[in-house]
Amino acid sequence: MFDEFEEMLKQLPIKFFLTLRGLRDANKRSISYLTFTRSPLPQLVKKFGIDALEIEPFTELFNDNILYVGPYNETDARNMVMELVKRNDRKYEAYAIDFLLWATGRYAGLLRSSFRALDTLGALDANAVMTRSEQLLYELVSKRAVRSECETIWKSLSDEERAMLQEFASNRPNIDPNKFEVQQVFALLQQKQLLKVQGNRVIIDPPVFQSYVKSIPATEI
Repeated sequence: MFDEFEEMLKQLPIKFFLTLRGLRDANKRSISYLTFTRSPLPQLVKKFGIDALEIEPFTELFNDNILYVGPYNETDARNMVMELVKRNDRKYEAYAIDFLLWATGRYAGLLRSSFRALDTLGALDANAVMTRSEQLLYELVSKRAVRSECETIWKSLSDEERAMLQEFASNRPNIDPNKFEVQQVFALLQQKQLLKVQGNRVIIDPPVFQSYVKSIPATEI
């Protein structure tokens, strides 16, 4: 099990990874490898300037077994928020908790950072949540901790993924759905649960991340 695998990939020689592949081939029923990264291995290989063909015997082990860490389910997310409420000796109305879960999409890092910012948003009653939701999202994104969590997601994406997100964040996205490359990027963002289709619309998820993407100038891609 390799945590923060980016540093290993960046620093260790290719021979090390080929040795791991050889060990696995010799012990298929006894050895499995698990890597934790912020981007898929092919993207990291390209980013670090590693010869893709030379390291392919190792990276192909993971081609059919890539899992993207998604949000908590409803029950676990509420339990986490209740634990934060108890630990920080706070008291919030149900509307505030519901807004927090919706805005963050129930992602752990965004939940923690946004929870700390709840007190700065004013009274979160039913009227505020209904009429000021977009403004509240921008206020959340302006907080350093929340923005930092959004930046972590943003920096884990490829240039193509960032460009597509910024298109969908605009009022009139200019995207050709018939292009194979576009379909690939779209499918990957769906797997990462950063894009979802609602009716005839494509929206960025979670909402606070959508506000973050809208706040980024196109020149920063």
